[in-house]
Amino acid sequence: MPSAPQILPTQITQGSAPGLNYRLEGELVPVLHMALDGRIPVYFEHHVLLWKYPQMQIGLHPLKKGLKRRAFGGMPLLLLEAQSAGEIAFSRDAPGHARALPADAGTAWGHGLRLGLHCGRCCVGLMAILLAIGVMDLRAMAVVTAAISIERLAPAGERAARATGAIAVGVGLLLIAPRLLN
Repeated sequence: MPSAPQILPTQITQGSAPGLNYRLEGELVPVLHMALDGRIPVYFEHHVLLWKYPQMQIGLHPLKKGLKRRAFGGMPLLLLEAQSAGEIAFSRDAPGHARALPADAGTAWGHGLRLGLHCGRCCVGLMAILLAIGVMDLRAMAVVTAAISIERLAPAGERAARATGAIAVGVGLLLIAPRLLN
């Protein structure tokens, strides 16, 4: 009998990167504490801010272009920026693991590639349906786009994904059933 899954420890007692020191703690919901020296900005989504020193300056990071792509990609439209020295902490309401990434171009490319592959794996079933039905069928593209958008933007995205899968299996069975009965 396989053993039960175990939660991996999410703990970094002391880490550093250019312009900041950090520590990561918390088992189910990780909290990232950062001590910034003010030399480099830190960008974050508004809802992950847990606390900050009162004297620390944060502001809205200007996004001059690419707003449409960010909206269609399900990325945040508003990014905040820590602009001065001080301490700040981030956390999400969802369980998972957090990790600090060095701020260099290679790491950014690698992280973006991992996110892109994850997105591709999440949508591969719907893309296969598009390929089978006909990629240039506007109705099929609209249905698949709506399904992906609902999965990404719905508060209960996992449930929406399961419902989408069940609907796809049901429609597939309905399409196959007449051929099996003949």
